[in-house]
Amino acid sequence: YLLTVPITINFLMMAWVSLKRLNKFMNSKELDPTNVTKDLSEHSLLINNGDFSWSGNELTLKNINLAVKKGSLTAVVGVVGSGKSSLISALLGEMEKHSGDVNVDGSIALVSQLPWIQNATLMDNVLFGRKLNKEVYDKVIYSCALLSDLAMLPAGDQTEIGEKGINLSGGQ
Repeated sequence: YLLTVPITINFLMMAWVSLKRLNKFMNSKELDPTNVTKDLSEHSLLINNGDFSWSGNELTLKNINLAVKKGSLTAVVGVVGSGKSSLISALLGEMEKHSGDVNVDGSIALVSQLPWIQNATLMDNVLFGRKLNKEVYDKVIYSCALLSDLAMLPAGDQTEIGEKGINLSGGQ
């Protein structure tokens, strides 16, 4: 029984942190749907003189001007803490807009920095509940440069991935 005490304490602490986060999220005010307009434009993404904050009046991003032409390839690059994620969140309308204009012509998809990995085979994690279409599956594996990773895994794409990707490297 003494062996289960540390595990129980660990789970209780994780539950406490989760409850605090859920409480903060559930009690936060709604985002203003007018923060981002979706009008036709020559730019797919546009911010004019934007000031944004996460909460309150302390601005996180000040006087932001950004114009991304349709069809262009754009990367957001910078050192840790420079506001890359905040800029993306401002484009998604997830930050409080204090001034300026934000327009998105088209749709936006966000791939989080933290992947969600299921405790299942690698194939199941790629398919994510969909029926296997071998041609599409092979194309995804190739496009994501997973061929060399599959070669290293003991059972290839049938390798069981542990909870939170515990048996994968950071790059995988």
